[in-house]
Amino acid sequence: DGDDDYAEFKCILELKVTEEIIGGKGFRYAYWQCYDKEEEKQGGEASCKLSRTWKKYATEFCQEKCNEDNSKCGVTSFSIIEECYLDLGEKEVVFASSIEEEKKQGKKIIEEILICKDSCPFDGKCYPFGHRKSEKFCSDTGFFIEQLKGDAVCENNFECSSNLCVDSQCISQGLFKKIMNWLSKLFG
Repeated sequence: DGDDDYAEFKCILELKVTEEIIGGKGFRYAYWQCYDKEEEKQGGEASCKLSRTWKKYATEFCQEKCNEDNSKCGVTSFSIIEECYLDLGEKEVVFASSIEEEKKQGKKIIEEILICKDSCPFDGKCYPFGHRKSEKFCSDTGFFIEQLKGDAVCENNFECSSNLCVDSQCISQGLFKKIMNWLSKLFG
């Protein structure tokens, strides 16, 4: 009847994203970086793939890509964005127990890969959307992009190098400084 029903919800703080957290879930977009600093972005609105499928693409893409001294090769960081529901009729969905998975992998030595969910990988950490670093910002696409300059069209302050987005337009720091000086003279 609904009168005496009780439901309790708990939020799990996902500071460190693991294979267990994202395993079996679908995602529309993926972004990864290789040890040679090459990066790749894939996916789209019509795309919905298991996290392990995206990771397989990343592993294949970065297979022979190594750091400068060739001590490490492969994927250095991996980000998945926009969780989606998988169609259980698709061949993409494969149900396997963790024991079966371990048998398939054997005694393979696996380099730990930074996995970010709905955030951006950078310098070995996952940063939230909107975070600014090194003249870039974490976009909702899962990777850092260059901040906008001058009179560029914007939606949020963090998109602009001046950190000022007014009426959907970046305001240059010089103009802002002139306005502040004028206001201080006016009310000074």
